[in-house]
Amino acid sequence: MLSLSERLRQRKIIKSGNAENCYYFARNTKGADIKALEEAVIKSGDAKYCYYLANYIEGADIKALQEAVIKSGNAEYCYKFACDIKGADIKALQEVVIKSGDTKYCYEFACDIKGADIKALQEAVIKSGDTKYCYEFA
Repeated sequence: MLSLSERLRQRKIIKSGNAENCYYFARNTKGADIKALEEAVIKSGDAKYCYYLANYIEGADIKALQEAVIKSGNAEYCYKFACDIKGADIKALQEVVIKSGDTKYCYEFACDIKGADIKALQEAVIKSGDTKYCYEFA
């Protein structure tokens, strides 16, 4: 149970919509309203803190946070989500990585994620013309 001052602080943090503050409040405050803080982070669209909530906060809504990460189009956090979060939708996250055109994360996704479509990731790298990662795939 939060004290009155903590509840007021939580309300102010949620109202601000600052994803970083919401995450740290959820992580460091016993009795924090995880769902309300999570909702504020999702609304912010910040892929980094959506991933952090999914990875470090027990009781977080993985599916909703994953949707927010996918919607953000951030290849790095799609890759991290696929790596670290049990039950992640590998195919949907992979599509975002491919669409992003980020050859580094296409290569890393192919190397590190079980169930990744290596051919599709390789084709995306070849289409980009990035010789460094074309060589790595070879």
